[in-house]
Amino acid sequence: MQQNSCDLLIKNGNVVIPKVGILNTNIMIENGKIKELSKSVGNVNYNRSINASGKYILPGLIDPHVHYGVYTPIEQAARTESKSAALGGVTTMIRMLRLYSDYRNNIKKQIDVSLKNHVIDFTIHPSILLEQHLQDISYLIQEIGINSFKVYMNLGSKLNQIHMDLNPMEKEIRSGKVEISDDFLNKIVKTTSNFNAMLLVHAEDPEICFKEIKREIIDQKNHNTNTNNKNNNLSSPTPN
Repeated sequence: MQQNSCDLLIKNGNVVIPKVGILNTNIMIENGKIKELSKSVGNVNYNRSINASGKYILPGLIDPHVHYGVYTPIEQAARTESKSAALGGVTTMIRMLRLYSDYRNNIKKQIDVSLKNHVIDFTIHPSILLEQHLQDISYLIQEIGINSFKVYMNLGSKLNQIHMDLNPMEKEIRSGKVEISDDFLNKIVKTTSNFNAMLLVHAEDPEICFKEIKREIIDQKNHNTNTNNKNNNLSSPTPN
């Protein structure tokens, strides 16, 4: 690879660099990666160029919290959601994955299909929902390279059902029962902390959630009943 050559040269763009500012410069790209920023490109050999004069070039965004693959299988959802993300300037998305089975025997199926269908980079936050998932944490970290996990404190008691992600090629939406007790949460925190892993906490109380959801449903029913009664009391004008 020659020092003054590249596959793609983006010319005269206003490059936004975090903690630095905006630089009017040229970007040399080789094998899909930025090789160099150069003010002068008179002696640069390149295969293709893009004139970015008057335009701003921003670093790709990371969306760290995305749910997809729950209502459509991942081979479809990965294509549609990653394309939508790319249109908004997102170049990496992190999927919140919920499996109602062990990750050790099923995570690679999700990853393999995802690799074939995403148009941008991705990674995964596995949700710890079952006791057996505690045993999968070391495998996910040491063998797969995943280092962040999700826990739903709002699942338990009377509010203990949640939709799970579909397996590849699967189309029937399914849910599972999840009970995140204080004891289980403590085990999750201890296990992830032993590996210095990141734990993302959905910090809500299930009893409060259930109470407020029930109240909202009742309020909505009362509103609909009052609206219907009001409409029934309205009389049409008598034609002359």
